[in-house]
Amino acid sequence: MKVKVEKGWLTLTGDVHWHFQKEAAEREMHNLMGVLGVSNQITIKPRVDTGGLSDDIQHALHPSWFFDEENVHVTAQEGRIKLNGTVGSWQERQTAASTAWAAPGATSVENDLIVA
Repeated sequence: MKVKVEKGWLTLTGDVHWHFQKEAAEREMHNLMGVLGVSNQITIKPRVDTGGLSDDIQHALHPSWFFDEENVHVTAQEGRIKLNGTVGSWQERQTAASTAWAAPGATSVENDLIVA
């Protein structure tokens, strides 16, 4: 990872394997004295095969009592995950996104779930 500093703004670049690592790097930079802002341009480069990613996430969501297989659909292409459908609350929507981000190989999550 590299850090560029310009007039109090930090730009983070480089690669990490997990989304939580990208978030942690940005959070730590915000804690430094004199930092006005952070541009997080770190990319996620998974070390795993992402071929069955959508199935893995679908299986992780559907044993739960509040996710109905008919209502929540997961697609994934090369680590980019898209969630579609409806859920019953904002908490369920957030849980679905967190579950998707936790999947090995996830590089981005587009949460298009609607709370109905």
